[in-house]
Amino acid sequence: MVITAPESIDVTQAANGTYRTDLLCLRYKYDSASGRESASPVLVAGTPVATGQTAADPKINTQSIINQSTTVHDFALWRVQVDAVGATYTTRLFDGGVLSPLSYRQRVSPYPLYIDRSGTSSAGDTLVMDGAYIPTTGTSGIVTLAVNWTNKGTFTSKSWEMTNLGRLYIQRYRTSGDQINFIPEGFELHQMAAENSAWDKQGHSMFVVTGKNGTTNLQWQTAGEWEVAGNMWHHCSMTFGVRNVNI
Repeated sequence: MVITAPESIDVTQAANGTYRTDLLCLRYKYDSASGRESASPVLVAGTPVATGQTAADPKINTQSIINQSTTVHDFALWRVQVDAVGATYTTRLFDGGVLSPLSYRQRVSPYPLYIDRSGTSSAGDTLVMDGAYIPTTGTSGIVTLAVNWTNKGTFTSKSWEMTNLGRLYIQRYRTSGDQINFIPEGFELHQMAAENSAWDKQGHSMFVVTGKNGTTNLQWQTAGEWEVAGNMWHHCSMTFGVRNVNI
């Protein structure tokens, strides 16, 4: 098959509160009557599920054309996530070949991060986080993260004791069972925090990203024990390379 001009395929939006996974395929067909073969791009739509559930890939024709067991075969090229807005993310499913600049941008497009704060002692505090995971290979990528946490009440932070702020997730994985361990088990990343603390406490605390028990946690800790005043803000920005151990 030779494509001499751009081709377009319509993507039908999902209903509000749902999303689905579609597969963009190259479909081979054999016309037994004429003996002619053809190939064309097709988009196979998946089954919509509620946001928070896991959408499965649609079934495609994968029978072998070598032993003449079928006259139709689908070769999956891209996985397309579709929600009420339209196509949001794409994932390349083939290896090799020359990618156009647009395809390359789609392959390395950032996936937003979000944080699950349920069950943490800081769940009632104000936390504003903005971040993204940018894949660079199948198992590696770059994380950029900005955090602004304001503790609601006064508390005592013991020396090197962690205050857990929550578990980090990649937005494309919609369920708690798909949380991502970005870094090797037991490894920690530290970044000094900027804070509105007393002058003698400046530089005494940091944000920490840890990989433990298959999860990636965002935490805060101090060097030395001190009383943290209520409504104190803590800010940091972090950019680091990671290895996604769950892919």
